[in-house]
Amino acid sequence: MSRSDVLFGELDASRRRFLSEVEGLDEEHFTRRPPSGGWSVAQAVEHIARSEAVMAKGFKLAAAGKLAVRSEFADVFRRLLWTFGIYRLVSIRTTPALDPEKSGTRAESLAQLRLNRENLLSAVPSGPLTGFRLRHPVFGPLNGEEMLRFAALHEERHRLQIVRIKRSLGVR
Repeated sequence: MSRSDVLFGELDASRRRFLSEVEGLDEEHFTRRPPSGGWSVAQAVEHIARSEAVMAKGFKLAAAGKLAVRSEFADVFRRLLWTFGIYRLVSIRTTPALDPEKSGTRAESLAQLRLNRENLLSAVPSGPLTGFRLRHPVFGPLNGEEMLRFAALHEERHRLQIVRIKRSLGVR
């Protein structure tokens, strides 16, 4: 089994776990924000969909040779967040471009999520992914393998967020 196959397996497994938390939610619970504030399930789904759309665009640009990721001084510190998994311990503010803004219905949101995953997977070039460098807004430059691994970990982080949202809404 190739490294790419393992990464695609991780992405598939994270998506199945993510969707299992959304299954069975009615429209009201899908769009309702927790009483204490924060995102609704719909907003978490939209955020993941937006993130994957940006990643797909990055892979397409990198594959076409139109994306030059330059290292910056702060990247050394950013890399530590990624390498040692420190990001798992702290809340990280998303970039404005990935903020959910127009969460649709449950069906629309899940369709967009599915479409953006298909676009991401089709944008990933065949062959070694370590030669591709994409810039993550928090972690700095990541190679293609790291970016796909991030996508799976990111989805898991928001799956756990959905678990908390559902608990706060009294949904099992």
